[in-house]
Amino acid sequence: MHAIINKVKPVKKDSVEKMEHDLVQYTGSYEIDMNEYYVATWEGKLALFSLPSVSPAESMQLYKHIEGDKFQRIREDGNLGEVLSFERDEPGKIVLMKEQDNYILTKVER
Repeated sequence: MHAIINKVKPVKKDSVEKMEHDLVQYTGSYEIDMNEYYVATWEGKLALFSLPSVSPAESMQLYKHIEGDKFQRIREDGNLGEVLSFERDEPGKIVLMKEQDNYILTKVER
């Protein structure tokens, strides 16, 4: 748990609360074949965890919002990496997650 918490640097509380409210629509479980991922909000960013994982801190990847339904991974050196994007259904609900425009994961309703 401490390894996860240590990955994040503090930011202003008011900016995080507004951003996390907007990001909640992306949170939840996503599946493809036998793999599962969980998306959560974390300090104004999206946090992606692969499940199951022996070390959740090792599997945690943070993503910065870029535009629309697109995010970019924040690498350990602070530079931005690959794109994570989401797709919506006709009414506008998030239903799919695409990682690097290759993997399409379906959002699971629980």
